[in-house]
Order: sequence, then C-alpha cells, then structure tokens
Amino acid sequence: MAKKISEKTLKKSFRTWFFWNGCSQQAESMLGMAFGQAMAPVIDELYDTQEEKAAALQRHITLFNTEAQVGSICNGIVCGLEEANANGQCTPELISSVKVALIGPTSAIGDSLWVATIIPILLTICMSISQGLDSSMAWVGAAIYLLAYPVLTCILSRKLFYFGYKSGLE
Repeated sequence: MAKKISEKTLKKSFRTWFFWNGCSQQAESMLGMAFGQAMAPVIDELYDTQEEKAAALQRHITLFNTEAQVGSICNGIVCGLEEANANGQCTPELISSVKVALIGPTSAIGDSLWVATIIPILLTICMSISQGLDSSMAWVGAAIYLLAYPVLTCILSRKLFYFGYKSGLE
C-alpha cells in the first residue's frame, strides 16, 4: 500500500514552518534547522525505522536560505518528494538536488514580489489612510496593516505550500 501524508501532518508541517522559520537563522545552515523541524512530522509519518528517519532529517538540516513566505513552496515540494521517496518513486539525492535548486529562484522571487513590492504597497496604503483621517483616528491605518500583513502572508504561504505539495515530482 502506498504511503500518503495525512492532511493533519501537512497542516502541522506548514504551521511549524510558517510560525517558526525565523527562529533558527544562524550562519551555518541559515533556515536549515527550521526546514528540518517543519519536515519532522512528515518524516515521522512516512518512514518506519529510526535509520530512515535520521537520514531524512539529516537531509533537511543542511544549508537552506530563502525568502520564507514564497519559500514555503519548497517545503510543499519536498513533502511531495519525501512521499514519493517513501514509495520508491525517487531518491534522496533527487530530494536534496531539488531543494538546493529551489533556493535561488524562491529567494529572488520572494524578495522582489513580497519584500520589495507587496509590503511597501500595503504600507503606503495604510499610511495614506492614517494621514487622511483626523488625529484621533490615525491609528486605523496601523491597525489595518497589523491585520492585513499576517493574513496576506499566511494566505500566500499556505497556497504556495499546498501548490508545491500537489506538484511534487512534476
């Protein structure tokens, strides 16, 4: 019977990445530890022996550096590849190669699209709202930003994560 990642495990993996991706940034592996932590529930579900689990975790705590929101597509793709690997449809080397190949494009697209375009536009809109109101209501723009930014970030990251998972080997 083919192994399949449950929806519960995918949600846990996404939430771990989304909320904790910035907590492990350090010089040696950048976001590698966060990537490995996000992959841990997937690995626990897919592999049976401690040796298989250890090898898979070791694969994912290596250097990984990307823009975290757009980079969530990498997590989704790797989840799909780990599922394929557990079913004998790909190799660990392919997983590592794909993961490394995705670092550059997701960093460039994420920084250009999210960090340098969406966030400044959202800030500009919210500051304009605050300036257009009288001083007792100037907080409204900041409140809109404080709500809109995490919601938009979560929607973007989640859509890309699940798109990546569904893409998998494709």
